Amino acid sequence: MQAMLFADCAPKVKRAYRKKPKPLTLEQRFEAFHESNGHVYRMLREMAIELKRAGHDHWGMRNLWERLRFDLAVRTTESNPRLNNIYAPCFARKLMAEVEELRGFFETRGNR
Repeated sequence: MQAMLFADCAPKVKRAYRKKPKPLTLEQRFEAFHESNGHVYRMLREMAIELKRAGHDHWGMRNLWERLRFDLAVRTTESNPRLNNIYAPCFARKLMAEVEELRGFFETRGNR
């Protein structure tokens, strides 16, 4: 009973709070995915170049993205990465920046 009488007089102990790490940006998550799954980029590049050489001036990355999902599911026996839709525009920008033949091939929104 007496301990409760003096509970307010006890010295306050500061708690050490750990800062939560900042969440990774989309660009950081994309780079980590790309580093771990380089074959995704290579397959998208092959498909896009094949379309370009077949005479197409523009194509939708989402279309290639869905085809890639299918190809990975059917043609490979290894563990396949989960293809998060948020990475499709990142790959479109990367392909257009790095492959001269694909400049302007995909339509993208905004400036990133």
